Amino acid sequence: TSFYADDQAWRTRPLGLIDIFIHPDVPAAYRLTGSGDTAAEQTYHLAFGVRETFWRYVVVLKERTGLTPSGLSIECPDPAVAFGAPLPGTLGDGTATLTFLSTDKIPMNHRPRPGISLVKSGEQPFSLENLANPDNSRLIPHESITDAYVTESYIYV
Repeated sequence: TSFYADDQAWRTRPLGLIDIFIHPDVPAAYRLTGSGDTAAEQTYHLAFGVRETFWRYVVVLKERTGLTPSGLSIECPDPAVAFGAPLPGTLGDGTATLTFLSTDKIPMNHRPRPGISLVKSGEQPFSLENLANPDNSRLIPHESITDAYVTESYIYV
């Protein structure tokens, strides 16, 4: 087991650590030395996968206190973005909420996903269009999935 210590690393918050091995057992394509232990030029590429989070929309029933989950949905024109049925809950101050959680992780993007709507069908229908995407700057650990995160947005109705 290798152990690395750097008294200054905590100040810079490094993304990670890369081990480069110089040993004869390293495959030739990855060696940093050529014949006679001379330096060999190598080009490496480092790529990070896109971070994904579950999206949560918390509908806060501020004015429409009688709103029920029946006929209420979050809709998106992108078929890869889908949400489960709303779950009732309450905020710390006792205000009722209906919470929607995406069925799958959604890749983070620097451009917002347009066209997401809160739709109520049936009695007293309405639609709130172009909802804000959840805030990617605040990651919340998922309650039941290890190494998964949730980003959320609040909608007051």
